[in-house]
Amino acid sequence: MSSHTESIQLIESLNATIREFVEPIESVQLEIHSEERDYVPDGLELIAGELTMMILLFTNADLEITEEETDLLNSFRHAICGDDAFDLSTHDYLDMCRKFLRIHPDRRLSIDQKPYSVQYLEIYDREHASQYAEKSKDLFFQIARIIVQADGTERTQERIALLNFKEILYSTDASTQSIE
Repeated sequence: MSSHTESIQLIESLNATIREFVEPIESVQLEIHSEERDYVPDGLELIAGELTMMILLFTNADLEITEEETDLLNSFRHAICGDDAFDLSTHDYLDMCRKFLRIHPDRRLSIDQKPYSVQYLEIYDREHASQYAEKSKDLFFQIARIIVQADGTERTQERIALLNFKEILYSTDASTQSIE
């Protein structure tokens, strides 16, 4: 299957896939953060924000943002955020990062830590013998790989970033210590 065909199929199913994770994420958030007075994003906002963050990072992994990557970024953003998502051009990347951080000041722009949504789903899976975490890891990695391949080239920096992200994403260490 070509990368383009794979990305179209993924985009078409993305919203339904993400919504599948919302209830399990929120149930774990409620357990962990029930006594906190700080704002805790709902499950949809959390996973949509983390996917957007990851897409932004991999769009610029080789320090070059191509039209193909930007088109794919916009397609993913529309699938994740709906019609409210604004389109970006290749020149809007830094502005997009600033807007993202202004809208989501609590989010970190890093692929060096497993996304919170995945960590919540790992907890949920342990308690309910489900497979949401693996499915979410596969989704994050598949989107990252498609973004890296969007311009038809895979540079060394992109390959290294992708391999590092895969290692962190699929690690079995005590990854939930940052949220519990």
